[in-house]
Amino acid sequence: MTGSAKPRMMIVLRQVEGPRWCVVQHEVQNGKRSFVARIATAREYGPAARIAAITAAKMRLHLAIEANGKALRRFDHKRDAPNMGAAR
Repeated sequence: MTGSAKPRMMIVLRQVEGPRWCVVQHEVQNGKRSFVARIATAREYGPAARIAAITAAKMRLHLAIEANGKALRRFDHKRDAPNMGAAR
């Protein structure tokens, strides 16, 4: 087995229905992405983004985001993080 054949794991913040997002773990092997585990079920963006960021940090995995109709891309903490100033 070559080094490129080893699967790479990632956490994905994925839009599932309207404004709701879930957090899942995927692996990429030989260029194909597949589902590994569900981390959090569908919820509003802010809570889902926080769960995704914490999970990725704890598991030391890359965090990606996949909005409806958009390509999977790396999560940008400056652009994609929920507005923390709006907290109660």
